[in-house]
Amino acid sequence: MVKYLASGEYDQHKARAVAKGFLSKLGLDYYATFAPTTMLATARMVFAIAAKHGTSVHHADIPQAFLQENVSRPIFVTTPKGISVKSHILDAFRKQNPHGKVCFRLIKSLYGLASSPHLFSKMLNNFLVKLGMQRSRTDCTLYTYLDKTTGKWCILTAFVDDLLITGTDDDFKLKLKNALFSRFGSDMTWNERVSSFLGLHVHQSADNHRITISARHKVDELFQKISEGHEHNLQYSGIL
Repeated sequence: MVKYLASGEYDQHKARAVAKGFLSKLGLDYYATFAPTTMLATARMVFAIAAKHGTSVHHADIPQAFLQENVSRPIFVTTPKGISVKSHILDAFRKQNPHGKVCFRLIKSLYGLASSPHLFSKMLNNFLVKLGMQRSRTDCTLYTYLDKTTGKWCILTAFVDDLLITGTDDDFKLKLKNALFSRFGSDMTWNERVSSFLGLHVHQSADNHRITISARHKVDELFQKISEGHEHNLQYSGIL
């Protein structure tokens, strides 16, 4: 799989081993699948608040999100085709059971499982609440922190593993940044100024009071798909 930036430029190649989640059964392999994701309106609200108060908007990305949490129930999987596991225990098992099948018990919440998004969302919520953030009652992806002594605050919204952070409390933001790296490892990324979010290109002015959001690349792709097969290509102009 090839990952592109919001500008359409190449970012990196990605590959994942996934489980055959479509074989899992409700009530046996999992019970819950719900995992909230931030709405575009919420992200725009965060940008608007940051622009009003002149605060920088940070972007954090949690690596291998679903692998950060353990599975809640025993789940067994077979190895993918083309992959063999060498072990003296397995060799002994195959000798005693030449027609038997070998499977492995999952420890981490692998991609493809129906319950993986729910487990990660639950883990992230517990992590942020322990840091002192409060979850919004109207939007489950929105978290706030307020220092009642100084009046300084911090806002965070999450789209699965993509986090937007802004606020006036620099000490808490540093605490949050250190906690994220401590929990999710050195592969965790933290950008002091957001450049893209939800496929949108974001630019923040030097004084932080002006934020421009553009979806030009996505619109270009859409118009290219629509215009395929037509004699006259569709054209548009303007900034979204």
